[in-house]
Amino acid sequence: MKTIFTILIFTYFIVGAQAQEARRHGMNESAFSTLKENLTTSLDTSKIDMLKNLNSETFSSYQVKEILDLFSLGNYRVEAFKIISSQIEDSENKSVIMSAFQNDLSNYKTDAYKIYNSIKVTKKKEATENATIPLSGNVSLLKQETNCANDENTFTMDDKVIFSFNANKAVEATSLQIWISECKNQNDQSCYTPFSKSAKDILPDWRGFKYENPVPLKQLLSNDGSNKVPTRNNWYHFAVIIKNKIAAEKVFQINKTCE
Repeated sequence: MKTIFTILIFTYFIVGAQAQEARRHGMNESAFSTLKENLTTSLDTSKIDMLKNLNSETFSSYQVKEILDLFSLGNYRVEAFKIISSQIEDSENKSVIMSAFQNDLSNYKTDAYKIYNSIKVTKKKEATENATIPLSGNVSLLKQETNCANDENTFTMDDKVIFSFNANKAVEATSLQIWISECKNQNDQSCYTPFSKSAKDILPDWRGFKYENPVPLKQLLSNDGSNKVPTRNNWYHFAVIIKNKIAAEKVFQINKTCE
């Protein structure tokens, strides 16, 4: 199975009032348009040289995102970000930048996030308030196909579902894990050691994700066949782990067959 993630709330950060505010800062629009034209017609190596020669210029977060979008290769995109990361006027809007790396390899995303995290936010109030709020969220199994006449909250192993996770704020991490355990009942204190663990790449300003395509629950529980699914009980605990802490968890009843 090829699992594809789709961004749930990612565009929240790059549209609307925040993007409009970002455009009020940085290089004037005429000069920026000329710069973009020159970058568009140049190789990535030449783009890097151009940016190095602009060390006295400043940019808005939105302009930085547009510049990074013009690079073809992730390693040069990261290098460009490092060069101009200290020239951003509106650091409070920096979250718009990370979408430029959404299709890059995970190691480039990780390197980009380190640069992102080094950019000091000018407006501290919101960042301070967010820092005091513990990361939390919820996990869901969205039923798409079933052979049984049951409701959306009753599952069997053959039901096809979409797994999703939603958080109360940006995750501020570059990966998460999904742990699945068997339980004796719906009380999560009855659950055994996780029999399945899978790691997923994310971007720091994501507030959640979901699988794009529905898969049979047995396939999801077994991590695409990598783990044997215990069948002593009908209860299974799903947990999303971020920075070694449980961000969301829920116990689902999953029957072996239709009842």
